[in-house]
Amino acid sequence: MSSGSDGREAPATITVLSGDIHFAYVADVVIPGTPISQVRQVVCSPIRNILRPRERRVMRFAVSRVGRRIGGWLMRRGGRPASALTWELTTGPVFQNNLGTARFNHDESRIVIEVAVDSLDAGQRLETAISL
Repeated sequence: MSSGSDGREAPATITVLSGDIHFAYVADVVIPGTPISQVRQVVCSPIRNILRPRERRVMRFAVSRVGRRIGGWLMRRGGRPASALTWELTTGPVFQNNLGTARFNHDESRIVIEVAVDSLDAGQRLETAISL
């Protein structure tokens, strides 16, 4: 494990939990000049408004590399400097209703995002969509 700027040991992983965007995903965040900790954003929006197919396509595009580049260009055109952070989706997006669980035990963590599934033979159940 590496040391932080104050000499103390930096955590191996930093996880930022968020939600309320109508879908779920996991992204790795890169902070230039700080390769000390792996930084990850986990987004889970449990009970949310269902996005129409067109809205889902727009969201998928917005989180794609091309969509993020266009967003950065629009920010610069609006006079806002580019962010020093970059992120890359590693899992998702998941558009079904989802439920996230985060468990921490000393130096270990487990994050699971499940979606509701309804099938004729198995009934209603939760199925794992993302597991870290």
